Amino acid sequence: MIGDVNLYINDDYNSKRAEIEVMIAENKFRGQGIAQEALELMMKFSVTKIGINTFYGRILEKNSASIGLFKKLGFVQTERSEFFKQVTLELQLDDDSVEEYKNSYNLVKNQNYL
Repeated sequence: MIGDVNLYINDDYNSKRAEIEVMIAENKFRGQGIAQEALELMMKFSVTKIGINTFYGRILEKNSASIGLFKKLGFVQTERSEFFKQVTLELQLDDDSVEEYKNSYNLVKNQNYL
């Protein structure tokens, strides 16, 4: 396994808001665009199949690569925790962006491996 991408729908007040995270475990696979591709695919799936329109991620302040990746995808910093030494970045999709995500997800080939 190279790593993983996770989605948590845990906002009791907004079921269209989800926390997203990505981890590439093996150093030799970092810096190749895998994390970006995994995040984008999970986000497109979440918008299309679950109806998510807001994503946020909590990232350690020292993880500049992840912070840079999330910012590259359009996330903006909304919080900073001195106690946990982390920042929260958020991406709120407007209606046009939601449609764009849905249209690009339709290009994804679904494969059954069973």
